Amino acid sequence: MSVFIDRSFLLRVSPKLQKFTQKKEDLYNFRCPLCGDSSKNKTKARGYIYRKKNDYFYMCHNCGASTSFYNFLDKVDPNLLKEYALERYKNGETGNHNYQKPTFEEFKTETTTSSSTTSIAPSATQPTPVWVAPPPATTIESSTTVPEESVEEEQPPPATDPEVPDTSSPSTLPTVEPDPEEPAVDLPVEDAPTMAPDAPESSESDAIPETVVDTPETLSEALNASPEELTAYIEDLPAEQVVALVDALLADNPTPEQVTALATNPEVLAVISTEQAAEIFEALDVGDLTDTEVEALIAAVQDAPTEIRATFEDTINIFGEGLDNYVPLGSTIPVGTRRTLIAVTAGITLAAAGSRIRR
Repeated sequence: MSVFIDRSFLLRVSPKLQKFTQKKEDLYNFRCPLCGDSSKNKTKARGYIYRKKNDYFYMCHNCGASTSFYNFLDKVDPNLLKEYALERYKNGETGNHNYQKPTFEEFKTETTTSSSTTSIAPSATQPTPVWVAPPPATTIESSTTVPEESVEEEQPPPATDPEVPDTSSPSTLPTVEPDPEEPAVDLPVEDAPTMAPDAPESSESDAIPETVVDTPETLSEALNASPEELTAYIEDLPAEQVVALVDALLADNPTPEQVTALATNPEVLAVISTEQAAEIFEALDVGDLTDTEVEALIAAVQDAPTEIRATFEDTINIFGEGLDNYVPLGSTIPVGTRRTLIAVTAGITLAAAGSRIRR
């Protein structure tokens, strides 16, 4: 599963993230590396990594950035991103909207560059060793050590007298000191690239949006917000951040008031998943709602997507007290009217049965 790969690479990049902490399982908090959070208050930490299905996503409650973990890693550590993409590919994933399949061209480029960019220019601190052929063993003629007039018809010296360099190791070969007045000359090397090709610029579609929205200063403030404040926060959030906020609220044991605020908000019901909807409706006690809250609940569910309405009807007893004005799926009759028709039909049936018995 890719979530284990995402978690391992998040922990590897965590030393670069200021005030990095784990709030709970698959929920991490740190200072946003994209906007820097507050420049005045260094304790602010409004960047969050959260899990959605089998992938990690990033969201900042200060600059409004919301993107996949792949794009987040591209901004924070591009070198680690290559290894991350290769690991996802090795895991059997062929590339989707959460990561891009590696092209392997960058790995070939790095290998070719590292093997061919060997500098052979003389170092500024250490002269380049030059191979000098050893003198013949039968003569001592040399333009640097013996003058010409000293060469006469005489017996050659013992074989051990001439200093013969050891050719077994380059470190023992004689070297020629470079002339400080002459500039060093690089020996030509054919087809040796000196610089790696420039990396391709990232496309604009992968860029993280920099839109600033009016969101709570921290996620913890939203978790402790009143129902009115929570509704105001949700109105300013894009759909993906609403989903992330609902995940955080459900994981933090929301209060009955917060559950009611979520269940009666049509913007929430329009974007959440069926699993989130089931958790909200299971925590909702319709009997404790006021008449105004019941009407808001009916209006929000009535306009929700079909799968959310089906989840509502599977979780809540819609034929109980309080939901008389709700029209179920596949019907055009409200629950209250349907309940009355059923009661009348049952009464007529019992009356007819009693009449037949008296006869």
